[in-house]
Amino acid sequence: MKGISLSSVIQVINLEKQSCDIEARAGGQCGQLHFREGTLVDALADGLAGEDAAYEILGWDDPEFDVSTEHSPRDRTIEADPTQMLLHLPRRRRAELEGSTRRAAAPAAPAPPSAPPT
Repeated sequence: MKGISLSSVIQVINLEKQSCDIEARAGGQCGQLHFREGTLVDALADGLAGEDAAYEILGWDDPEFDVSTEHSPRDRTIEADPTQMLLHLPRRRRAELEGSTRRAAAPAAPAPPSAPPT
């Protein structure tokens, strides 16, 4: 779909209580978001599932996506409200960036002492 953002489509799906599946693609990645009666019930992306996969997809910059109303049955793996997830996304991104910065700045663990020659 072109001309409308993924976050806008998600908000409309939620407000209108629609059931559908979204197939999203960005930068060689692909993922799926599954909605039932406006509720985000499941997501899959790059080996992730549930809420982690949903946040991964929501964090992609300008993804392309298709919406299908021929949805497949899904167990509910996500309890969070999709609108709340969109609101929490910037904070989650900051926390991930701070965490990766801390890991990169952490000193490497010292090498174990070598055994004396025998």
